[in-house]
Amino acid sequence: GNSVTSIGSQAFSGCSSLTNVTIGTGVTSIGGYTFQGSGLVSLTIYATTPPRLGNNAFLGLSNFQIYVPASSVNAYRASSDWNTYSLRIQPIP
Repeated sequence: GNSVTSIGSQAFSGCSSLTNVTIGTGVTSIGGYTFQGSGLVSLTIYATTPPRLGNNAFLGLSNFQIYVPASSVNAYRASSDWNTYSLRIQPIP
């Protein structure tokens, strides 16, 4: 829900059946190695301000998309935490 403010390190690490994740507006940080070894293909984040992103949050993943509010696409792409993934960041359909 939108009351969640933080996703801890390794929260979904190794969850190979996890393919789609939706993160609410209240999240301000995502820990390191959070999605490592998961089956993530689609991450939708409703937070307009890019959350802090821990080291290697997406370690080992290569085929996933990140969807954010259209008004925030440029902010995510420019963020030092998220710019590595700038080609994956798209507006929420």
